[in-house]
Amino acid sequence: MSSESINFEKVCIGTRKIIKLRFENPKEVPCEWYYHYKPDPTVRETKDVEKFSVYPETGHLLPG
Repeated sequence: MSSESINFEKVCIGTRKIIKLRFENPKEVPCEWYYHYKPDPTVRETKDVEKFSVYPETGHLLPG
């Protein structure tokens, strides 16, 4: 990824927004990645539900 953040802009309550990402590995070594949800301890949520989902949750990128 060329960015450390993703801007979802406005999302109405009760709706969802889908953003597609494309990972590339231009280096000479394989790359393994995974998604890890880390809740923000400063935000009090009414439900214990993840705000985001990622599919697939892990991956392996070959060089090139």
